[in-house]
Amino acid sequence: MTNKTVMLPCPFCGSTDIKTVVDDGIHFEQCCKCEATGPTGFKRGDEDDADWNTRAAPAEDVRAVGDERSQKDCAIEHAEYMATAADYVSEHFNAYGLALFEFDESDADDDRDMLEAIDSAREDLQESMTNLRHMVYEFRKRRARAIQQ
Repeated sequence: MTNKTVMLPCPFCGSTDIKTVVDDGIHFEQCCKCEATGPTGFKRGDEDDADWNTRAAPAEDVRAVGDERSQKDCAIEHAEYMATAADYVSEHFNAYGLALFEFDESDADDDRDMLEAIDSAREDLQESMTNLRHMVYEFRKRRARAIQQ
């Protein structure tokens, strides 16, 4: 990254020790203390930092509730994130299906614009599915911690 963005504290534990992880072309931010991870995607540079920062709560809010939250509470909260990720998959799947339908029904001689719309919708769908898989992984990790308590 050329211009390193100042990372906001982890919304789960308040730690400021955040690192960027790149795994097989997928970028995401991860808290080094509690291992919470930020939005996953095929993004480059400061886009990942911006995503992490938009979902982070201010440190004061995190510290105020941090000691009161159990592992079960964290798992339940993460289940909501997972449900939101599933909604995005559904939305992008529908958009992809609509783009394919419009292409099939098209009589246009130059299909370049429609093919670009299909590619864009497919990329959005792939990214939202990757994010959902990541959320499921995080949920299972948090659920396992809650069960151990």
